[in-house]
Amino acid sequence: MKGIFKFLCTTIILLIVSQIVFANDIHDYLSQYRKSENSNVSTEADIINKYKFSNLVNDLKQYYTDTIPFIQKKAYYLIYKKSVSEKTEQQQIAVNILLNGCSRKANEVTGYNFDLLQMYSSTAFNNEAKQQIETLLNDIKTPHFKKLLMLAGFVNTGGNTIAAINDNQNVLPELKWYCSLALSRMGNPIYTEQIINEVKVLKTDNNFIEFIVPQLIYTKQKSTVDYCFQLIMSNEKQCFSSNPDVDKKILCGYRVMELVAPVIVDFPFEVDAMTQTLNTADYENALNTVREWYNNNYDYKIITTIF
Repeated sequence: MKGIFKFLCTTIILLIVSQIVFANDIHDYLSQYRKSENSNVSTEADIINKYKFSNLVNDLKQYYTDTIPFIQKKAYYLIYKKSVSEKTEQQQIAVNILLNGCSRKANEVTGYNFDLLQMYSSTAFNNEAKQQIETLLNDIKTPHFKKLLMLAGFVNTGGNTIAAINDNQNVLPELKWYCSLALSRMGNPIYTEQIINEVKVLKTDNNFIEFIVPQLIYTKQKSTVDYCFQLIMSNEKQCFSSNPDVDKKILCGYRVMELVAPVIVDFPFEVDAMTQTLNTADYENALNTVREWYNNNYDYKIITTIF
């Protein structure tokens, strides 16, 4: 009995000590990070795995307003990383924390947080979050305003404000383009048609595929995604390979397949999360498979809950 009692006491003491030590992990880690600016993936994984969400929120509060931007960004990253595996309620808390960090005064952090916010499902944006986005939209000098417009379109908020910006004669054409993207994402057919008409006159090349096609896919409208499938179906060789040893032009459809795959329900191939390439060793055969699938699935469904 004495042996069991001693074992239990020792175990309890160790648990208490480990909790006390762990409670300081986030502060110790950020203190070291402040000095070195070197992230430790292993330590961050331990923090994310061991911390309860509510405890992490509380312990990171002091860092959201730190005077050093890279400390703020690390704090926001940790809360983002913890929240993505949590339930919707916790994700909504994290989204509002990230939006709270966006302002005219915090250029670098605002852009970073907008990028993190794109990683959430639309269900993570509650009414409070949408109201924060609308407030930010009212100040056109908000840093990274184009990212803000696309975020607003993603969660379907601030449409009237965006339309007013688009109608302002003093707004630059580039910003009007992003207004059109956001309004198209909200389901306005006028702006969707406008976008398609504008891209039809552009040259199809690597720049078009890397910059314009993702924006077309962002709208999540059938007609804009159909335009992307037309590129997949095309036999015109207008793009260069990412392989520097290949100097001949290839079909642009190979890259377009990778871009549309994550947003199409029951697409024939998945995309590797690390490499962003299709899970196939034979792209030529994959292209034929995708073309055949498209010909038999004109009524395909688009996933609209992702950015």
